Amino acid sequence: MITSIERLQEGDAPDSPGERVTLFRLFGDFDLTQREHLNDVFSEACSKLSVIDFEHTGYIDSTVVNALIQAKKRANESDGSIVVTGLPANVRRIFDICGLFNIFESAASVDEIIRKRRVATSLVDLIVVKPD
Repeated sequence: MITSIERLQEGDAPDSPGERVTLFRLFGDFDLTQREHLNDVFSEACSKLSVIDFEHTGYIDSTVVNALIQAKKRANESDGSIVVTGLPANVRRIFDICGLFNIFESAASVDEIIRKRRVATSLVDLIVVKPD
């Protein structure tokens, strides 16, 4: 379930390019029962830059891997990019096993990628995602 969509209001980064960023912050465990939900949520990724934050995610399975790959294909078709952040050890292991680090840019935290890309935080759309 998408529990909220809001703008971050933490102030602007210097020299911001002015592009919108969609930040998906996942909370909880995601498996086959969440397939439709994740596909619906990630289909909303329409920003040039989408960030998927796994910091509060306990478990993912191949359903999430598939949803990520589909989202990446859509992003590539529109010259967008997806960055994954905050990967807990068990999620990082799945990314390693599946070779996802060859497909996705990663960063330690959302703050790191926001600073690296010089994005104004007022231009970040936050989408909180929890299992149905």
